[in-house]
Amino acid sequence: MSEISMAERRRQAPGHYYIRADNARYSSRVLSSLYPSSATTFARDVDFRGDPATALAAAARREMSLAIELIVKAVIAQRLENREHLAASSVPMTHNVPVLWRQARLPELEEADQRRLHAFGVIMTWAGRYAAPTPGGENKPELSYPLEPTQKLGRRQLFRNVIISWDDFERIYQVAQAVYGQLQPDI
Repeated sequence: MSEISMAERRRQAPGHYYIRADNARYSSRVLSSLYPSSATTFARDVDFRGDPATALAAAARREMSLAIELIVKAVIAQRLENREHLAASSVPMTHNVPVLWRQARLPELEEADQRRLHAFGVIMTWAGRYAAPTPGGENKPELSYPLEPTQKLGRRQLFRNVIISWDDFERIYQVAQAVYGQLQPDI
């Protein structure tokens, strides 16, 4: 019998993903709930010269994206532990959240929430950390932040970046968390 490394044990452990997803969910809630006055005080404390609200919103979106990716990976890991047949034999090492969602066999979401899943994946891939996509990535739809139609101006459709609120995030998160809970073995 071959030894399994500690890293591989973590990659297979549903609880490992779940706990980290829950931590990121909590952090995103705190970041999205800070009062502007607190953010301004913290900004002065560290001589921050940017816009505190913008920085906090970006941080909250990164944590939301991480939470979604990890809760979906928790579902995949639990299905694998339950010996369900999946397309993957281990938890995929990807940030492509829509692909992970399908691999986890989670319920299909409405079109607007599917765009949010795409946004979570883009944020996890690069938008939350880098100023621009990797060379050649500019023309890859999976690396482009999704847009949603807003209104028409004459015959022309106008678009805006997909917006992710705490309520949108939480609704999507709870879908995956509910499935994860249903997959837990009875003890």
